[in-house]
Amino acid sequence: MFTRRDALKIAGAAAVASTTAGPFAVSPAAAAALLDRPATFNPTGGRGRGNPDLREPIAFAEALDGTDFRDFFESGAAPEMAEYKQALLGVEDAFGELPRDLPFGHPLQDLDEAALAMWSVAWMAGVRAGAAYEHLRLAMVAPVETCRRCHGHGRTWGGSPYRHHDDGTNGATCVGCGGRGTVPTPAPRGVLAAIGER
Repeated sequence: MFTRRDALKIAGAAAVASTTAGPFAVSPAAAAALLDRPATFNPTGGRGRGNPDLREPIAFAEALDGTDFRDFFESGAAPEMAEYKQALLGVEDAFGELPRDLPFGHPLQDLDEAALAMWSVAWMAGVRAGAAYEHLRLAMVAPVETCRRCHGHGRTWGGSPYRHHDDGTNGATCVGCGGRGTVPTPAPRGVLAAIGER
């Protein structure tokens, strides 16, 4: 187990000696107890910002949370981003003479920052909603489903799933399910394939 004490040893070995000591926040006994608790981070680490590790939930969340806007979000809706950037240039042109690089705190700079922040937050809200929808969908998908050819009867009458078509001679085992009344739920198709069928 990798403990906080281990993390402190590594940090101490790499730290530059300081000439000033700060006040202790806890007693030596409390500090020892805290240091012997398990470390709350993944010592193997992730793959850095902009390249989240999909196999490690904590590393993935940390990397995604620290990802820069331009590395990850900008191409999420490229035509809309281009439209926004070009509209912003139009606004700058309408202002007339402006500094070559707008200083921080300039109203247009603040507007651009606010728009891009809203863009990122909206993108992440969409990710959260999509994840919730997919979680619910997977929870509702059973390994088998009712046979659509016989409606679960396991039999058909003249090829119909409705018994009122029974003439006494046309009853047969359903060819869709072999008489079970259920069939395996089809494997999921890719999103692009599903969209292409619409």
